[in-house]
Amino acid sequence: MGSVKLQARILAVFLLLLGGGSIAYQLLVQKVPLTQDEKDPVWVVDAQVSFTARANKPIKVRMFVPPQGAGYTTLNESFISNNYGVNVNVEKGNRQVTWSARRAEGNQYLYYRLMLTPRFAETRENEPGPQFRPAPVLDGAEKLAAEALLQPIRQHSADVETFIGETIKRVNELENDNVQLLLGGDVSPENRAQVVDLLLAMSHIPAQPVHTLRLVESQEQQPELWLRTYNGKRWLYFNPLDGQQGLPDDRVVWWSGSESLLNVEGGRSANMTLSVHRNEMSALQLARSLRLQDASSFIDFSLYELPLPSQQLFRILMMIPVGVLLVLLIRSLVGMETLGTFTPVLIALAFRET
Repeated sequence: MGSVKLQARILAVFLLLLGGGSIAYQLLVQKVPLTQDEKDPVWVVDAQVSFTARANKPIKVRMFVPPQGAGYTTLNESFISNNYGVNVNVEKGNRQVTWSARRAEGNQYLYYRLMLTPRFAETRENEPGPQFRPAPVLDGAEKLAAEALLQPIRQHSADVETFIGETIKRVNELENDNVQLLLGGDVSPENRAQVVDLLLAMSHIPAQPVHTLRLVESQEQQPELWLRTYNGKRWLYFNPLDGQQGLPDDRVVWWSGSESLLNVEGGRSANMTLSVHRNEMSALQLARSLRLQDASSFIDFSLYELPLPSQQLFRILMMIPVGVLLVLLIRSLVGMETLGTFTPVLIALAFRET
């Protein structure tokens, strides 16, 4: 008898912990809202591509688009065009859309729209990156200038993070003769990032340029250049202009690498504008619409999706620990003899709804 009681108590406690854990998981991890009035931001990113088609020339327009599941959850992604074929593939780790047409005349317009929300957002890049690369071969004055810059950088750095930060600091000292020689008169952010990458490569530290978009209300926004490297555990992001470390939470990585965002074949006078707008949506509605996208979560499974006989069985199973806890509670209050009189009534109450 004692063994049965112990097993019943263990089962009741286990089911109680399972239910509490599922609720905590949805509240703390999946950020499921508690009230219907809670709102979540929804960011709408619009990209417009315009160009003039060349006569009797096939047209192919390639544009990088953001990766999915990196910091934000994609609600909707649309590719809008007139009489163009659309294909999305992955090139060198980047997602790229290709619009294609056999012939076109006059001014052409293509549109891309992306809707994002931070709810159910996954962590940023999970895939590891390289941790070593061969050093480039430099000759003459460039070699001397690079070595002169690297000497104090090595002395004032303790690890990869501080080395990269010190390198960015040195390259942005534009009055330095060695920096001026490596920049060659071009002080643009892109060229400074290339010089930083050159110095890192000479120390066998791999780095990669990434282009980000800031999620703020804006009509015409230009992607911002950052640098990133993998330290063996996680990706580290650096601003090549001021050395700021850590990608802000309001940034979306659009694409990585040194290639241009837009490439148009068979057209001329290509232009692209990016705009960002902020909307709000019910957090409860978002949670419901995104539940089906979270296929890895067993907690999001609904019993109401089962056949009716299976629903009845699960209802009975879930009521068993309730009845056991009720019996144990009353036993501790009124004693064993009185409990025997009310046992049939308690059982009937426990299974009334089943």
